[in-house]
Amino acid sequence: MQRILANLLVPPESIHVASGGNAALQALLEKAPAVVFLDLEMPDLDGRLVCRKMLEIEPMLVIIIMTAHDDDPRVREMLAMGAAGRIEKPVRADAVKRVLETVSTREAALDRIPPNRG
Repeated sequence: MQRILANLLVPPESIHVASGGNAALQALLEKAPAVVFLDLEMPDLDGRLVCRKMLEIEPMLVIIIMTAHDDDPRVREMLAMGAAGRIEKPVRADAVKRVLETVSTREAALDRIPPNRG
């Protein structure tokens, strides 16, 4: 995944890799990413738990689930929690590029919304 992001010209300082769920939660607190590519299965925590906790911390976070399992009910559960989408493993550069372009467009649209002065 790091190589794909680097090949898509994502600045290296913007890429943070976590070794598991606990490390991912810590990185969320320290790095405040806009997008998280979250593996469904991790060595220390279940992806559903990590997804839930991340969205509790940062409700606007864009979480993309990475999975090799086609029709896994855990993916549907995470999408219902608020994950933005899924990407199939093995991960392909064109799929990551589409996700990043979609997120960029969404953030640009949100930046144009005037603040509520009510």
